[in-house]
This record gives sequence, structure tokens and C-alpha cells, in this order.
Amino acid sequence: MEARVELRHLEPTIVASRVHQGSLRTLFTQGYAPLVAEIKLSRHVFSGESREVYHGWNGPGAACHHQSKSKARQDR
Repeated sequence: MEARVELRHLEPTIVASRVHQGSLRTLFTQGYAPLVAEIKLSRHVFSGESREVYHGWNGPGAACHHQSKSKARQDR
């Protein structure tokens, strides 16, 4: 039996994004922390939404994953 996938339309928005390639252990220090710092410097406001795209998932214990992450932001 095939799993059903629900599709939703998302309204256009401005996002800040960053690509992280590495282990899950470095996801926050080398992925999210620099992204959040860049958004704060831009003086945009966080909307509270976040998305992740895993381009290469090798299992939770793998040494390397390739992901893109984005945080939605609002204009100043």
C-alpha cells in the first residue's frame, strides 16, 4: 500500500537560507547558529517558520549529511 502525501500551498515569503554539510552533531553550531546570526544582522524579524530539505540523509549516526535550511523572515 502506498503512503499518501498531503501537499499544501505556501504563500510566497522572504527567507534566509544556509546549506550545512556535516554530522547532526554540528547542525546547530555550524548550521542554525550562523543562519540566525545573519538574520539578526539583517534586522529582519523572524516569523517563527522553519524548513529543512535533506539532500542526502545517511542515517542518524552517519558522519555526513547534506541539508538546506531556511528560516522565514518578515520585512523590517
